[in-house]
Amino acid sequence: MRRVASVDAVGLQRAYYRRTATRYDEMHPSDPGDEHSLALRHVLVYAAAYGINSFLDVGSGTGRALTVLRESGAACIGLEPVAALIDQAVQTKGIPANVMIRGS
Repeated sequence: MRRVASVDAVGLQRAYYRRTATRYDEMHPSDPGDEHSLALRHVLVYAAAYGINSFLDVGSGTGRALTVLRESGAACIGLEPVAALIDQAVQTKGIPANVMIRGS
């Protein structure tokens, strides 16, 4: 039986996002008709129907969802393990630093 070297998948993923953070939004463009935007619209409809006005965005990346949720008037916190993505959210989207929490 051949042994396969152990791979730190989480470490590889975090390294990828650190390397690509400044280009992340360019690499993942969004428009009103894409699946991410459509899903957020559905979330907002259900949230309104059930009186939900606060969100925890786990894996918030550069804050694309946080931006939409905050624009709707919702209270939001983003949890993101990659500091470089948090920096992008704060610098390019104007998300307050205290809204983005670094954690895993």
